[in-house]
Amino acid sequence: MNVFPWSRVAILATALTLGLPAQAAGPDWFEQALDRHPAWLEAQAEQNAAEARREAAGKPRYNPEVGVIVEQGEVLTLNAGVSQTIDRADLRGATAQAAQARLGAAEARLMQRRLDLGHRLLHLVVRHQNTRQRLAIADERVELMRRFVEISEKRLASGDLDSSAMALARLAEAEARMARAQVAAALSQAEQDLALWFPGEDIHALPLDLPEAPPVPASLDEAGLDERLPALRALAAEVAAARAEVVVRQRERRANPTLSLDAGREGEAALLGLSLSLPWNVRNPYLAEVDAARAEAEVARARLDQARRDALVRLRANHARYRVLHQAWAAWQAGGRAGLAGQLEALERMWSAGELEADAYLLRLKQTLDTREQVVSLRQDLWLAWLDLRYANGDLLERLPRFTRR
Repeated sequence: MNVFPWSRVAILATALTLGLPAQAAGPDWFEQALDRHPAWLEAQAEQNAAEARREAAGKPRYNPEVGVIVEQGEVLTLNAGVSQTIDRADLRGATAQAAQARLGAAEARLMQRRLDLGHRLLHLVVRHQNTRQRLAIADERVELMRRFVEISEKRLASGDLDSSAMALARLAEAEARMARAQVAAALSQAEQDLALWFPGEDIHALPLDLPEAPPVPASLDEAGLDERLPALRALAAEVAAARAEVVVRQRERRANPTLSLDAGREGEAALLGLSLSLPWNVRNPYLAEVDAARAEAEVARARLDQARRDALVRLRANHARYRVLHQAWAAWQAGGRAGLAGQLEALERMWSAGELEADAYLLRLKQTLDTREQVVSLRQDLWLAWLDLRYANGDLLERLPRFTRR
């Protein structure tokens, strides 16, 4: 199994570079799944490219030029010269500053990519667990319907049940088996979706069970959202890069002189020359490039402002959704759970004793099993809401749930 543990070191180094709190490491299976995902490797390659461009931008803008002239006429003329264009406007410094800002954006995008991947993987884990629990309920429904048919056959033989009730029992069993097949197919799809993240591994051996959902945060740190969300940090760095690009375009308008030194011999006479040339930006003053760079900086700023608004709205909405679902879950645990315990056994005893008609038994049994499915669905929605809340808050990877083995 190929894993890339150095990626965690890269994340820690990026966090320290940006002045951020170090990210807590998750379970090994979780970290390894992210480390080898193609989208993560792509983001790392993008960061490496940005680092190379930053290094290239810090190099001198102009190399010296060397020339040699040999002429054979009435006399032999030899001439050698060297010329150097001078970066009078410090275009090198402006370009390096822009490249540094783009590197910061690439580092933030790298961390956002890992946050995105972790969010997607955890969603798959929660949905997989939900489908597995639904299959357990479907198996129990099939077993109850099988026993229902078995008891119905005995009661039909003894004359306590008519043929229409017997037909109803068989129909209910067939419906339960069809419903179970649908859930089994859904579980197969959920396992396939997870297996794509763990090639060559047995996902059934992974500790994927979730604990009880955490409590609702009493308040939100909205002021620190810019620092916590890598996507906002990336956009802020892009604004800085766009503004630095304006400076680059402004300095490109300045004429950089070229100084040349020539030495040689014409016949018996020694030659020595010094020249200075300067571009004359008359036909094209390069003002349009500056205006375009300023407009692009305004676009980058507008994108950042919009992203901030969206992030704040998303954080508040996810906090409200989690609070509502958590209240519903707490109410179920406080009252509903006790009422459901032992209900199935009591119904089967009443049916076996002839205290319930077939249709009444099926109705109450369906209500009981449907309630259990609703509980499983509520728990899934609760965990998905918690994941979305932490994702919107930018600290999902620092607050991973403590998974257990089933």
